[in-house]
Amino acid sequence: MSKLWIVIKNILKRIFNKPMNYLLHIVLPVAAAVGMFFAFSSETSSNIAMAVSDMDDSKISHAVIDSIEQTGKFDIIEVDSQKADHMVAEGEASFGYVIPEDFEETVLNGESPTVKIIAVGQNEGTAWIKDISDYQIQNIVDMALGAEYDQAVLYQMIDNTKEGPITMTPATAEDITSKKDVAASAIGMYIMVLMISTFTIAFMLLNEKQNGTLSRISMAPVNTKIYTLANILANLMVAAVQIALVLVILSAVLKMNFFMNPAVLFVIMFCLAICAVSLGLMLASFAKKTEVAGSLLSLVLTPSCMLAGCFWPIKFMPEYLKKAAYITPQRWTLDAISSMQSGLRFREIIPDLIIVLSFALLFFLIAAYRFNREDKRLG
Repeated sequence: MSKLWIVIKNILKRIFNKPMNYLLHIVLPVAAAVGMFFAFSSETSSNIAMAVSDMDDSKISHAVIDSIEQTGKFDIIEVDSQKADHMVAEGEASFGYVIPEDFEETVLNGESPTVKIIAVGQNEGTAWIKDISDYQIQNIVDMALGAEYDQAVLYQMIDNTKEGPITMTPATAEDITSKKDVAASAIGMYIMVLMISTFTIAFMLLNEKQNGTLSRISMAPVNTKIYTLANILANLMVAAVQIALVLVILSAVLKMNFFMNPAVLFVIMFCLAICAVSLGLMLASFAKKTEVAGSLLSLVLTPSCMLAGCFWPIKFMPEYLKKAAYITPQRWTLDAISSMQSGLRFREIIPDLIIVLSFALLFFLIAAYRFNREDKRLG
């Protein structure tokens, strides 16, 4: 144990033997993580520009437009029908909304009127706009039924909803779903930053291969297995400091809401750090030069993060890719975080963490085997 601790201290001294290394291994990863959280959490206007053309220009059509505007989700721009097409095509408005000339007449005839929604292509936003529009129109249709399709009575009912004895106080409910998505996306990007930083330290072994450190170790009382374990522990100490700084700055200083206990998030990210360090050592054991290690890093890290859903929500991926994502430790890490954000208890994510640590054990055994072969070859 004393030999192990001596090796760990020597590795830490080499990691931080220059002030620039503090910047490389601590300051830059923390700054990158904080910058990503700011980028994902930067708030922009949530209102959607909608070009509205009311060709009916009736009290009922006005009531529908007013009810849509009162949702607080749209900036209404009143234009003619041709202008609505042009604004959408030029990107000046996200959607166009055209109410036909016979809108009120259709309602008073006991039928459900239709409106024209203009958009560039069909997407989830188009369906969302249609749902809101259909809901507001159905309200008017139901009111017309209650008024027995009498125009004067219907007009009075519309006025009563605005100024009558029944009053409504608008209130805003916090949309935590979008904020959870922001937190999950930012954490996903930080996973890549964390893995890059741990890989960078792990690749120090390549220099030690080239300058003969490993060959000297093979003739010393400390064998390569102990040396590999010491590298893992030293790297984990650095990763723990890095993760702790990120979480403290974001939660305590910047008041970022992770929708889970930051201490639990630290445990989850530290388990991934263990896996990342072991993976970095495994890649280092296969490479003979730093150029090869860089190629292996690019070949493994970016595709695996993409597959795991670090860069975008996994729900947008095809079903076969969703299943394939579980060959990566990042996916199990993100699942554990998502489960905690959904209100599950810590014991319910233990299987996810065990799988992540199983990946770490596999990578460590492969690295130890490779370095042991190197030890025997040099011996």
